Amino acid sequence: MLNLDSHKPLNRVVGHEITHSLEPAKGTNTKEYTALKDSLFAYAKTKGIDVDAKIKSLAEQYEGVTDANPEAELVAD
Repeated sequence: MLNLDSHKPLNRVVGHEITHSLEPAKGTNTKEYTALKDSLFAYAKTKGIDVDAKIKSLAEQYEGVTDANPEAELVAD
């Protein structure tokens, strides 16, 4: 979903949405997307980012949103 009132820079929003286009179909997985996710999460952890806490926060933010995937949102961010 695109927020037309977002205060985030356009290149960040576009990058986020392009990353979503890389996601495998629901219920499936690809080794490429898994490698991207694993690499991003490993890098985030080296920077002291609590990935699990971020996913939990996004889950709360997207509570009640149909087909929301907090982990995919974090990868796209």
